[in-house]
Amino acid sequence: MEQQTVVYCVGAQKAGSSWLFTYLVSHPDCRMSNIKEMHYFDFWEEGKLDKLPLRVEEKRLSAVRKQEKGASKHNHYPMAQHFEKMDRFLDLIATNELDVERYVDLLKLHTGGAKIVGEATPAYSTLEAALLRRIYEGSKPSKFIFVMRDPVSRLWSQARMIAGRETDGTASAMVARATEVLDGFLERATEGDDDKRSNYRRSVQNLDSSIPAEDLHYEFYEALFDPEGEQQAVRRICAFLGIQEHPPRMGRVLNKGVEVKMPEEFGRRAMGWLRPQYSFVEERFGTLPQRWRDTIERFG
Repeated sequence: MEQQTVVYCVGAQKAGSSWLFTYLVSHPDCRMSNIKEMHYFDFWEEGKLDKLPLRVEEKRLSAVRKQEKGASKHNHYPMAQHFEKMDRFLDLIATNELDVERYVDLLKLHTGGAKIVGEATPAYSTLEAALLRRIYEGSKPSKFIFVMRDPVSRLWSQARMIAGRETDGTASAMVARATEVLDGFLERATEGDDDKRSNYRRSVQNLDSSIPAEDLHYEFYEALFDPEGEQQAVRRICAFLGIQEHPPRMGRVLNKGVEVKMPEEFGRRAMGWLRPQYSFVEERFGTLPQRWRDTIERFG
């Protein structure tokens, strides 16, 4: 059997990872992880693997409830396989050690003849270069995909996501809480705190220094949700992975937050902090999507 390639979709947060994961789950050549955001590597790097079992147990409880309602599969895995993979993951976590090869074996478990296996955890965009290299070497053949979104829009989406968890979901409550969250981000930024999720320079430089260019693909979020650009983005991703192009569900945004407009004052403050990220991306990739340019014009 042809050796399987492991793909890691490493972010950025609120930049289309759910769309990409769902697309790959639906692709006949791929078998992605039974849990979308595995978080194995970021929890290990942050020294909190002991917190990960709770997340897995929450997934198990959700699966039990789905099964009671008649579900027979989860992400194309029969429920018995889904539960087995969670049990194996808990066994790996219990060692409290980083074991890339064993983790890859878990990703490949019950994947049959799929050409591509893998997972999507946006928090991996914050990993140090040494760990990224260790993952790459321990997973060969492996490939990495990093999707970038307009930095100010991504930050506001992150703030809205947090607000959505803490409010009743009405627009007024969302705006009030999201602006509080965003204000906290910006206050910490002025105090020198580096929000790694917003630092594309750090993420890209760590990826560039750790992963060979032929095994690393960058994409813009805006292309994934542009009616004209989505098909081209899908074509690029499939070519990178060496799989046949499979029609996507055009323009479908997953985990979309409540649409509330960012207050102008916060937009200008966010741009003041994030403007170097726009400059870095333009210098590194030679272009910026129109949406990014529109944000610079609006808040710059």
